[in-house]
Order: sequence, then C-alpha cells, then structure tokens
Amino acid sequence: MIDKKRWALAGSLLWGGAVLLLGLLATGLGYGLKMVEVLGSVYLGYSATWFGTFIGTVWALVDMFVGIYILIWLYEKIVKWTA
Repeated sequence: MIDKKRWALAGSLLWGGAVLLLGLLATGLGYGLKMVEVLGSVYLGYSATWFGTFIGTVWALVDMFVGIYILIWLYEKIVKWTA
C-alpha cells in the first residue's frame, strides 16, 4: 500500500513551492507574468503581488494534495480490481 498522505504532501510541497517561486519572481522581477496570468485563471486570486502569491501558493498546495490523494486512491482501486 502506498502512503497516500505522504505522497500527497510531497507533491503539494513541490508544486506549491514552484507556484510560490514563480509568484515571487513575477512580483519582484516581472519574470513569468504570462504564466502567473494563466495560473491565475485557475487559482482565483493568484497574481503578481505579495498577497496574490500567497493566495496562489495556498491554492496550489491544496489542489495538488487533493489531486495526488485521489490519484493514489484510484490506483489502489485499480490494483485490487485487476489482481
């Protein structure tokens, strides 16, 4: 059995860190503004501001945690069905 919570946490920290870094670069240097706009269309409130970066990072952490948790849950169901 795969530990869903640990895998989900690891994935969410990786993705959340990437979204945080992108937001900080966009806010401080203007780098990646178009990417922030694209992600902002999915993560409401994500923008090239300090607060927007915080909001986007929280969205990314939650989004990836839930996504990976569901993915591993589904994988385990498929393994049981095909065993």
